[in-house]
Amino acid sequence: MVRVRNILAETVFWTFFVCGLTACLPSQPGGYFSYSAEAQYQLGISYLLGQGVKKNDRAALNAFQNAANAGSPYAEAQLGFMYAAGQGVTRDEAMAYHWYELAADHGLASAQYNLGLMLKNGIGTAKDPDRARVLFQEAASRGFDPARRALSP
Repeated sequence: MVRVRNILAETVFWTFFVCGLTACLPSQPGGYFSYSAEAQYQLGISYLLGQGVKKNDRAALNAFQNAANAGSPYAEAQLGFMYAAGQGVTRDEAMAYHWYELAADHGLASAQYNLGLMLKNGIGTAKDPDRARVLFQEAASRGFDPARRALSP
């Protein structure tokens, strides 16, 4: 019995150590845990780049999905990129558009720029140069240089 308690204590310690003390919060009765968006996003980056773990695009995609579901605009934008590039998932421009749009709605300048490019060129959606320009302006107002260049004649 003591060994079981020690294993359980060690598991809880490492869960909190890896996720951060505020990252792992009990979400519902029954022992399920909900990891914070930041912890899941960082896990996705680790898998994507192979930092501390074996590079695994599919595992990165799953971690970014968890982070996006928890509200991370960075994870939403990363999912947009992965779907646009077909990295860890079958290439799907409509899904890329979806994820970039969510991140752009959260005010992420790089996502606003990428969504603007998709709208300007009709990738994953119908062409809409007016909306693209608005998105470029929003991203540029946040200091995103590629958006400023996109606005130049």
